[in-house]
Amino acid sequence: MSIHNNAHSSSLDRSSLERLAAVFRAFGDATRLALLQELKSGARSVNELQVALGTSQANISRQLKVLHEAGLLSRERRGAQVFYAISEPLVMDICEAACRKLNREAVLAPAPRMAFAS
Repeated sequence: MSIHNNAHSSSLDRSSLERLAAVFRAFGDATRLALLQELKSGARSVNELQVALGTSQANISRQLKVLHEAGLLSRERRGAQVFYAISEPLVMDICEAACRKLNREAVLAPAPRMAFAS
């Protein structure tokens, strides 16, 4: 099942809009964005992500589940550990586009420049 917006249709159906909204919701939490930033450099274990973010394992797992269910992350079990990686190349493009928007706004009202970096 895919979302198409072709020349014959100028709008998405409700089901497609709901699926699209679910993807955008996955970006709507600072912890999830921090996880994506950590995963920018490659696959990391849940434990590594917990240490890097300094939050509970339960919170990390909950946020990783949201990102995984949105189709943004892959998950691989290696022995007793689970590793996550960004599986959707557009993730970083979306984050960079959001940072560019905030940087344009900063020109009008001085604020620190933003970049989605690790």
